Amino acid sequence: MTSHSFVLRSQDDASKSIAFTLLDDGSVSLSGRPAERVKVLRRDGNGLLTVLWGEEIINAIVVGGGERGELLQISRGGECQALRLRDAAIDAMEQALAASHQSGGTLDIRSPIPGLVKALLVKPGDTVSAKQTLIVLEAMKMENEIIAPHEGTVVSVDAQLGQAVAAGALLVKIQT
Repeated sequence: MTSHSFVLRSQDDASKSIAFTLLDDGSVSLSGRPAERVKVLRRDGNGLLTVLWGEEIINAIVVGGGERGELLQISRGGECQALRLRDAAIDAMEQALAASHQSGGTLDIRSPIPGLVKALLVKPGDTVSAKQTLIVLEAMKMENEIIAPHEGTVVSVDAQLGQAVAAGALLVKIQT
């Protein structure tokens, strides 16, 4: 039997997460618990999901997706939570990278996609906070905000207004 491991991580608090394994028989196993059958009862075009998980019905809406994983708004027992769904291996790498930069060092912010630099919102010497927008890239007529993953001081801005950048191009360096 094959399986795939995933992590649901809270948007508001990265330390809150749920690791689970999806088995090819349609069941889901949470860490340390027996597998339970999961059945999608309804999935609308607008992203609304109704799922039967064991004996419990869970409602969710897929709000967005992309390189950082699908963003889900889950309602369970009257409580709502925003979660990001990622492959467990990718999540582990991202969490290790985030932890390595929390204690100090220089963080390279790279373009996740090819695009055109539409706005530079920081300059060298600026102090930035976590989740602050640094640069706006336009790709396929959509604006994409590139944010700071941690607070720190801008060391360099390596992109120019109007510049076309490739995926992986260095945009900003931040000293954390």
